[in-house]
Amino acid sequence: MIGRWNSLAANVFSGEERKFFYVATPGIRDYLEYGGHGILVFDIDHDHRFLKRIPSAGLDDAGKPLNVKGIAACAKTHRLYVTTTRTLLCFDLVTEKLL
Repeated sequence: MIGRWNSLAANVFSGEERKFFYVATPGIRDYLEYGGHGILVFDIDHDHRFLKRIPSAGLDDAGKPLNVKGIAACAKTHRLYVTTTRTLLCFDLVTEKLL
């Protein structure tokens, strides 16, 4: 249940280790009906249960989301990197803010 999910920040400070799966959307195409626009977070330890969506950036001149070309993360720095056709975005996974 989403309401019972502890944030990554709480897990970092409590020392509790959990495994999350991050998906940047929209994917190869800019189809918003298959996940919308943002970072989707799933809990690997609980059957890949959907936890939340982190708002994203990466819009073209008309305000339409750019499709994602790549995603990478660093567990040590708690950073998530997402590339689009025009941008490189960096998220702090503790605060869930776009840096």
